Amino acid sequence: RVDLAEVCAEVVDSVQKKWSQKPNVTLEAHIEAGLPELWADPVNVKKMLLHVLGNALKFTEEGSVIFQVVLDREKKEIVYSVQDSGPGIPESQKERIWGAFNQVRG
Repeated sequence: RVDLAEVCAEVVDSVQKKWSQKPNVTLEAHIEAGLPELWADPVNVKKMLLHVLGNALKFTEEGSVIFQVVLDREKKEIVYSVQDSGPGIPESQKERIWGAFNQVRG
């Protein structure tokens, strides 16, 4: 079982330490209170979140990164979102990123 709120807080804390190296970038974290526990591998959940936020940090030189985790009660899903003010993914590459082991050069 994974205490999602706890894992998210650990990830944000870890990433904020790296954020100090980029004074022109701010991190906002919005983690909904009362998130349910998940049946998942806590190591892999943490890795996934660190990877997504790490990419946002890597490609954002100035502006902000907003990390949000909420429970969609209607769909019974956890929704993770990351918004950043980085350059984005070129339109021509967007379909490609969903394949296994694919990435776009930044």
